[in-house]
Amino acid sequence: MSLSLTTVGELQVEARRIREHAEKPENYYWPRPGVRAPGDDPRYVFRSGNYTFVFSLTVTSSAILRHLVVSTSKAGMTPQPVIVWTAADLLGFTGATSKAPTGAVTAPAEDWLVHESATGLVVQQPYPAPMPLPTNRKALRQLPRSERSQKAAKRRAGGS
Repeated sequence: MSLSLTTVGELQVEARRIREHAEKPENYYWPRPGVRAPGDDPRYVFRSGNYTFVFSLTVTSSAILRHLVVSTSKAGMTPQPVIVWTAADLLGFTGATSKAPTGAVTAPAEDWLVHESATGLVVQQPYPAPMPLPTNRKALRQLPRSERSQKAAKRRAGGS
């Protein structure tokens, strides 16, 4: 299945909507028990034809990652890579240099981490934002010890 011109325009609009939501620090995804996964939250999801796109900025213990999963509703079918790369580009992934005259991205950038999952293709890329530190005690306990120590030192020094 290739995307039609109508779907490409729709993808651009939906990518903008999802990206604007996901890039707000209060909407970063912190994976931990009890937190709703982005794929279960329509503010991070776009569906078109047989494709489902889920995008978030995911906070790990050492970085923030752009995280895109593109899956299909047909069993055994893998998303077309050009559709995945183009969606990633529209969602703010940087560095793609292989673009067709139509604007389609024909190859991922070198720093895009790409792997196939049971449901489709996953693309990740480090996001160049400072690591947000949680302010509540429960979330703070879930940070690695080095980050907790940095946060405590900041508080003792009168920082935020």
